[in-house]
Amino acid sequence: MASHNLQDSGGYHITDCLQATLTSLEEEVTRVNTSSMELESEIQQLQSERHKQNILISLQSQYIALLEERLKFEETTGPLIEVGGIRNGTNLDGKIRT
Repeated sequence: MASHNLQDSGGYHITDCLQATLTSLEEEVTRVNTSSMELESEIQQLQSERHKQNILISLQSQYIALLEERLKFEETTGPLIEVGGIRNGTNLDGKIRT
């Protein structure tokens, strides 16, 4: 079967127009695929950042819980004091607890 380059009434070659349209569509698909891959990469970065923020929030919550526990502990044993770089506390009777 022979390939014909048909012309429309204006003298344009329909086959050439179709080929140009196909090439243009292929370029657009390539552009969209590239944009899609870039967006996927950005999404992964954002998810990683969100995961880091969730870890930070969790650690902050744990730290706050520890501070609250320390406050409760100090209410019953007295404040923690530093002695020689080691944390010690005093019992209510004034004796040093290590």
